[in-house]
Amino acid sequence: MSTQYDHKQDILAAYLGYQMKYKKLGGKAGIRYEHTFMDADYKNKDEKFDAQFDDLVPSLMFSYQLAPTQSLRASYNMRISRPGIWFLNPFTDTSNPTAISYGNPDLESEKAHSLSVTFGSFSQKFNVNVSANYSFVNNGIEQYSFITLNPQLHSRSATYIKRNGLLIRKITIKSSRPFQCAYHPLTP
Repeated sequence: MSTQYDHKQDILAAYLGYQMKYKKLGGKAGIRYEHTFMDADYKNKDEKFDAQFDDLVPSLMFSYQLAPTQSLRASYNMRISRPGIWFLNPFTDTSNPTAISYGNPDLESEKAHSLSVTFGSFSQKFNVNVSANYSFVNNGIEQYSFITLNPQLHSRSATYIKRNGLLIRKITIKSSRPFQCAYHPLTP
C-alpha cells in the first residue's frame, strides 16, 4: 500500500459561556462543542478513510475573595486531544515486514480532566500562589505492540489502544521572589 495520501481535517466549534460576580464570590462556566471531520485519500489507490468526532468540553471556575489581597479559587476543566490520522488509519503498513503497523479506527478523543484549588496572596513586595491539582485522563491513546505468531515473518505488529485511568496529582507553590517548588507523584 502506498503511504502517499491527501489528508483533510476540518473542525467546527461552538462556545457558550457565563460569568457572574456577587460580593466576594465570582464564577465562570463554559462549554464548547466540537465536531471534527477527517478524510484521507490514498494516491494511486481506490482506498479512502474517514473519521468523525463529537466532543463536549466543559469548564467551571469559582473564586472567593478572603481579604483585599487574598483569594481562593477552585476550577475544573477538560482538554481533548484528537487522535491523528496514523492512529486511526485501518490499513496495514507492511513496508517493513518485521514491523507491521496499523491504526485503530475505533479510537475516540483523549479527554484530560483537571481539578485545581489555588490560594493567592498579593502585596506590593511579595506574591504567593499555592495550588493543588488533580488530573485524570480518560480514553488515553497508547501504542500496543505484539509479536505475530507467523513462522515465516517473525514480525512485531503494533496498533493503538484506549487506556483509562492515568492519574496525576500535583502541588505547586510559586512566589514573586526566586522560589518555586512542586510535588508531582504519578500513579500508573
